[in-house]
Amino acid sequence: MADELLLEPQQAYKKLYKNKHHENTVKYFDELVKKAGINIEENKKTVDKYKNINEEIKKLKKKRGWLKFWRVMCCIIFILIFIVFIWLNKKIKALTDQINNMEGEAEKLLNLAWSQMSALNNLYDWNIPSTICNMDSDLIHFDKYFDAEKFQYLYDAFGLDENDEKNVSTVMVQSGEIYGNPFLMCRDYRQDWYQKTYTGSITIHWTSVVHDKNGTRTVHHTQTLTASVQKPAPSYGYVTYLVYGNDAAPKLSFSRGPSNASGKDEKAINKMVKKETKQLDKKAKHDLMDKDPTTNYTRLGNDEFESLFGGENRDNEVEFRLLFTPLAQKNLINLIKDPEPYGDDFYFTKKKKLNYIQSRHSQSMNYNPSPNFFYSYDYEAARKHFIEYNDLYFQAFFYDLCPIISIPIYQQQKSLKYIYKDNYRSNMVSYEHEVLANSFDRGLFKHANSKTDAILKTSFDHSNGKIDSVKVTAHSFDKASRTEYVTKMGGDGRLHTIPVHWDEYLPLEKETDMATVVSGKSKNAFKALIEGPQLKGLISGLNGNYVFQRGLFAFILNRAMNPNEASNIESSVVENNSNINTNILNNSANDVKEAVKEAEKSVDMNVSNEDLANQD
Repeated sequence: MADELLLEPQQAYKKLYKNKHHENTVKYFDELVKKAGINIEENKKTVDKYKNINEEIKKLKKKRGWLKFWRVMCCIIFILIFIVFIWLNKKIKALTDQINNMEGEAEKLLNLAWSQMSALNNLYDWNIPSTICNMDSDLIHFDKYFDAEKFQYLYDAFGLDENDEKNVSTVMVQSGEIYGNPFLMCRDYRQDWYQKTYTGSITIHWTSVVHDKNGTRTVHHTQTLTASVQKPAPSYGYVTYLVYGNDAAPKLSFSRGPSNASGKDEKAINKMVKKETKQLDKKAKHDLMDKDPTTNYTRLGNDEFESLFGGENRDNEVEFRLLFTPLAQKNLINLIKDPEPYGDDFYFTKKKKLNYIQSRHSQSMNYNPSPNFFYSYDYEAARKHFIEYNDLYFQAFFYDLCPIISIPIYQQQKSLKYIYKDNYRSNMVSYEHEVLANSFDRGLFKHANSKTDAILKTSFDHSNGKIDSVKVTAHSFDKASRTEYVTKMGGDGRLHTIPVHWDEYLPLEKETDMATVVSGKSKNAFKALIEGPQLKGLISGLNGNYVFQRGLFAFILNRAMNPNEASNIESSVVENNSNINTNILNNSANDVKEAVKEAEKSVDMNVSNEDLANQD
């Protein structure tokens, strides 16, 4: 049933996968709550009391504000209403004391609510959204992290390059498979150049002699002369995109961008199609002169598809037709014309065996939330946020995938099982090295003279067992003030030199040593390790700055590790200790129980809403 539905992916999402993912998300959250053992009703009571007391505080502050206003008025006519002034002072002081007491009570209630939710908050870990997606079907499988085997597969079989562009740094990567074919969801931080305009001006003065009926007189003139120059300046921004490898149509390359047809009525779309069709007919006639028939643009005969989808820069007509069968054309037209949920917001580029999807909606989507993204003191708010985010995560990813699975042959073409030759020299791929480097504060890597942000690039140095030693190079810029002189004619008939001050951006580089380890530990298991005296002491002796996410651990080095240090760190982080997780959970549960008891002692849990109202 699911496979048949996927021949029309939008229908598959609406009829099956949307609801199934929502149900799996709810189930996953409920299992976390059950495992945490939190008291939902007590948390609801605490949060209600906290919200009620905050509402009362707002009312009291508003009342106090009016009293303060009248006190100011009394000051103006102080002598006349001295007694009223004294009374207002007493009331304001009483209200201030009452507000202070209630704010103290509210703080205790908030602390109690956090204590009641701490067991659930402690269970949130990295990869939760992708874990839930893996429950939905066999269509999509997400990896825990982008490993060397998957990279070697994409490199050898599909031609994926190392991320060695100097001006591009990977800040997020999620790998996986779609019906056995590999994909990456990537987010890059990129540095580009643009022409920045700098402006300068001078004011000139001159006199002229004017003859009129009254005789001769001197006139004083003033003019501001303005000049501008354009110089290159760096710009920085994030780009999120999907990379998908498939053996189908291996010689074909093309690209397309959004058509702006989404949400338009049929009349407006037909007008667009008619206008574009004329341009395509001209191109087809022009390309008939080309001697290579494989690269000639030849019309498909479906004016609506060709006008809305595009792809006329294709370089292999036979393979283009192999991909875009009538069913594929129908699926893509429906996707492009449907304004919900995103409409035609995607760029589709195929380069031989690699397909790239870049959508507008994914540029603002957080595909790698940290555990604290889900933290809350309020059970109801936590549940709502968890479910809404994970529903949105799946929707955003599915609609990036939709242009690809709209093509039936991509579902039917299964890649051969890759035989990993264990010839990748590092434990972790360069993409993940960069993700970990970007998880630190970039200021730790930047050159001291940097006046801009930095692009972090990594290069593998060597391995100590399971530990990779990596060089992180921060590319940034210093600024030097420059002046360019522009000559311009003034109203006085003379040429004037106008100074225009501009900034020249001078490249800077700084290298920092970093080590990475594939730990495989959970967030809580790692937390227990890093807070223990052995590992904490080792890391502190090397620099002290570290990051951990998705079972991957990285720390900055201010000197080379000796073999003994490397061995101790590896055994601490990588070695499987079956007691760690159990101890973490037990200790966490005990800490939560004690925290709740202490919080309950400091809060009068019998304060009713009526009591709060009566305090006014």
